[in-house]
Amino acid sequence: MKIKCPIPRCGQENPPDAIHCSLCGTNLQAYGRLLLMPDDLFNRGLSFSQGGHFQQAEQCLQSALLFNPRDVEVTLLLAQVQALQGDNAAATATFARAMEKSSSDPRLMNIAATLQAAVEQTHISTPAASTTAAPSQSEKPSSKSGVSTHKRKKKRH
Repeated sequence: MKIKCPIPRCGQENPPDAIHCSLCGTNLQAYGRLLLMPDDLFNRGLSFSQGGHFQQAEQCLQSALLFNPRDVEVTLLLAQVQALQGDNAAATATFARAMEKSSSDPRLMNIAATLQAAVEQTHISTPAASTTAAPSQSEKPSSKSGVSTHKRKKKRH
């Protein structure tokens, strides 16, 4: 698979292992790293969340959304991490954004609605504790509910 030079006036197709564009000299390695950054941030966020490091997970996922604000999978994982931290207000708002983004995909819409309902139910049953402490093990949204628990394969576009 060839890598296209990102410079609009160039657009030269280069071999996938090219360091610089053969036409204009643009650094393609740096461009390739930028293309992989959102997936790397998602994978880091996933690893941190699975290890119980929710603040670091949230930071990685927020950064991934800077690259692609429409990424529903990142948004859903972020909402789940926020819920696991006990920040139900942020989780609910993030779930709502995920549902807006996934309106064309019924599977994702269903996942977002299920997770949002779990967070709202936890919020209603423990309103005072929900803002200060992480939910108990039984209150945590299940990772089996559809949010990705697998790492993304890095692709070079």
